[in-house]
Amino acid sequence: MLLLALVSNLVYGNTYEVIGTAPGSEGEQLTVLSYEEYFTLSMKVEETLLIDSNGDFKLFIESNENELVILRIGTVNAQFYLGNSDSYNVSFDISKAKAPIKFTNTNWCSVSFIDLIPDDINVLMESLNRIHAEFYDENYPEIYQILSSPSSALQKNLSAEVKKIDMAKRNDRQYDIVLEKDRAQKLIASFDKMLLAEQIDTKKEDYISISARYMMAELESLLGRNEREIREKYCQGKLYLTNLEFISFYQSHYRNVFEEIYLSDNRNQFVNQLYKLQLDSAIMEIRPLFPSDKIKNIEFILLAGLENGLNLPNIPSRDVTVVLELILRGGFAENKSIASNFRRELVKGKKGYVPKNFLLLDLDNERHELESWRGQFVYISVFSSWNIESCGHQEKVKELERKFGNQIKFVSICMDEDWSNFQNFLMEHRTYNWLFLFGNGDKLLKEKLNLVTVPQYFLLNPNGEIMLDYTFSPEEGITDTLKKIVKN
Repeated sequence: MLLLALVSNLVYGNTYEVIGTAPGSEGEQLTVLSYEEYFTLSMKVEETLLIDSNGDFKLFIESNENELVILRIGTVNAQFYLGNSDSYNVSFDISKAKAPIKFTNTNWCSVSFIDLIPDDINVLMESLNRIHAEFYDENYPEIYQILSSPSSALQKNLSAEVKKIDMAKRNDRQYDIVLEKDRAQKLIASFDKMLLAEQIDTKKEDYISISARYMMAELESLLGRNEREIREKYCQGKLYLTNLEFISFYQSHYRNVFEEIYLSDNRNQFVNQLYKLQLDSAIMEIRPLFPSDKIKNIEFILLAGLENGLNLPNIPSRDVTVVLELILRGGFAENKSIASNFRRELVKGKKGYVPKNFLLLDLDNERHELESWRGQFVYISVFSSWNIESCGHQEKVKELERKFGNQIKFVSICMDEDWSNFQNFLMEHRTYNWLFLFGNGDKLLKEKLNLVTVPQYFLLNPNGEIMLDYTFSPEEGITDTLKKIVKN
């Protein structure tokens, strides 16, 4: 694990001093990142600086308590929360970095906190994530058995009331369902016991307790609790917008309000008010769907439905855009931040969008920047060596590069985690003589290009703008588009 040694002092405001040493990283660049807000997981760069020749660095962060700070050197992350101290001493030793535990919260898997006062948020969060990782590592075989049993799907799809009726109809499966439910309850109780042993109480409202509560909620969902029951138990009441576990769980289990609206009798009234540019009035038209929620919560619930709303056939994307614009104009501050990030995500990867600059290495460790390709048409192919489809497409890219390589630049980006896999792929395909880059060298590359899967493709014009809302793969007709570029 990475060694992060943090020493806490007194509070004097929202400016935090971080003094650190990074043995073995002298002269390397240190990037400091945080989340703009957790709902869209939009990250922002707080600062970049060079580690000096002694391996030391010093920086100041303007932020709020309980904000997650990520220190990055190369592809290695060290993370900690800003707690009730104004100063942190950090030892960031890359040589101690190890691969994460397989079943764990990935935001914390490579971090160890030491030498902190017992009630410091970082000590407690490290302890919580250790428990979480150990629980899944120790119990994964049994969890897998429950998940893969035929009665698991049955139980998950039935509410508690319907289960009684359905089980009466299925006497031959009743025993299996009861047995599985008992095994699941024992696992949940086991996780709760591990939490209590570390004095973590899921009923409290502090940051650690909320995190533990929604780890428990995700476990209950995984082991078969019905979706409606999960929402009633965990998705009511206060919104914890700055808690990563809560947001992750909420996104998986929120009510899809857009779907409810567009399948209800309130649809026309809601849309009519939207296009009068009155969000409050539109919300009043659908208020029966939210008998106990305040407008601030309803704004947030509307935002929660946006992403799925875009993929539902009955919901015009323009209605989503109007909701975003109205929240940006007059919504609550936290919701404005989320709406702004959503709007940015909506245009990312679409026609006219200019991806943020990235710097990646080729096989010879030479650096290549996106901005250096300005003035050229660029066809980017994003692939992974383990993805058979994307590897097969590289053969097609080879044909395209042979035909159009004099006038169009071809770049393939490998998204493998290990450099050795990238290296082996190119050793096995020595005839691939266009530019191949290692994508894992920039941990923000997925956000910059809005990568959602592999393979994925981008065609950029000489101004660096994406030319198509959906860039075709080599097998989907991109040849005609490239011919037009070359002809003109």
